[in-house]
Amino acid sequence: MPIATPAGGAYLGAQTVALSTSTPNAVIYYTLNGSTPSATNGFVYSNPLTISASEVLKAYATATGMVASAVATNTYTILQPAATPTASPAGGSFVGNTNGDVILYHT
Repeated sequence: MPIATPAGGAYLGAQTVALSTSTPNAVIYYTLNGSTPSATNGFVYSNPLTISASEVLKAYATATGMVASAVATNTYTILQPAATPTASPAGGSFVGNTNGDVILYHT
């Protein structure tokens, strides 16, 4: 069965995923939409994949004279960072009261 590196999980930012198998001369077929891959419904793996949105990667390996492997499933959740907080009023030097909350003095 193919192994995905890194394995499925939650990540902050896109991931470059490599597929491998210990079967010599095996061909790996994969999908990224959660459907079961096959020779007619899938892509032949040749280079690492860039996963930049949440995806379900399914893959299996096959080789001449062998039964196809089980399908490996890896779910990738690509998390988006929260918005950067802003201060109001913006930073600076103040004399007096700023909305009754904070008094800052410039010396």
